[in-house]
Amino acid sequence: AQTRHVPAADATTPPILSSEQQAATLRAVRAAAEAVCALEPLLTEWDQKVGDGDCGATLQAGGRAVLADCASYALSHPAAAVAGLCYSVSRGMGGTSGVLYAIFLSSVRAELANASLAAAPTSAQMAAAFCAGAQAVGRYGGASEGDRTMLDALLPAAAAFTAAA
Repeated sequence: AQTRHVPAADATTPPILSSEQQAATLRAVRAAAEAVCALEPLLTEWDQKVGDGDCGATLQAGGRAVLADCASYALSHPAAAVAGLCYSVSRGMGGTSGVLYAIFLSSVRAELANASLAAAPTSAQMAAAFCAGAQAVGRYGGASEGDRTMLDALLPAAAAFTAAA
């Protein structure tokens, strides 16, 4: 069996999330991963109509990796929690989309780490991190909105997140 090494929290970063916030984060991560796994047949059906048909299986593999790893995530700081997600997605998802989701999460983590958070991030800080992730996908993936890629979902979501923050 392969040994997993989920990233630990940075020893220089003090915990900022309470135990209740950490438990809520874990519940949310699990629920999202379970939902993605359950949607595999529908995602596959849609992707067979417009793509190569592997989207559902790829996302399900990422969801399963998250479910396998999430109990080991360092949840005391949002950047560390996202680093755990990035690790799981990187090891679980193949293909170009796996790499692009890892780029997205890595950029989200960096934005949260650079925010010098002293408490749980505000919605504006979370929106900025999400936007940074979406922009990184476009920058490194070479696509833009309208190219029939994941950016057609990420960029409008980023705009809505920012507007709501």
